[in-house]
Amino acid sequence: MRMFFISIDYNESLQDSYNGIEISENIKLIHKIFTGDFCVDWVLKDHYICDICGEDFFIVNHSSSIDHFFMDGDLYEQRPVKIDGEKYVFCEYEDEYLFVSVVPTGTQSFEEHLNYIKQKIKEYNEQTS
Repeated sequence: MRMFFISIDYNESLQDSYNGIEISENIKLIHKIFTGDFCVDWVLKDHYICDICGEDFFIVNHSSSIDHFFMDGDLYEQRPVKIDGEKYVFCEYEDEYLFVSVVPTGTQSFEEHLNYIKQKIKEYNEQTS
């Protein structure tokens, strides 16, 4: 079983000093993701871990820097997401939800956020290919 540790590189108390997401394994930094967009990096982090693990079981732990990052500013927020009919929608923590998404503060719909992320990842892939 593999175990990963996720932290955010930024100057504490300054959310706008964000400088990437760091992924460590066995206390060793193995990868840093920095596209310049925290929400995109958050999604790419999950893709990276799933890609290197394949079908193998793994555990992901988060550093306190993640909690501090959200408390240190109002640029981003964590929003729970559930299925409503055939769509994913933001909901309240009191609702039964599937996962929590990281979004820019003020994002109106999960669909809007998903389209934004897809476009940004496409642009990132085109730039790095």
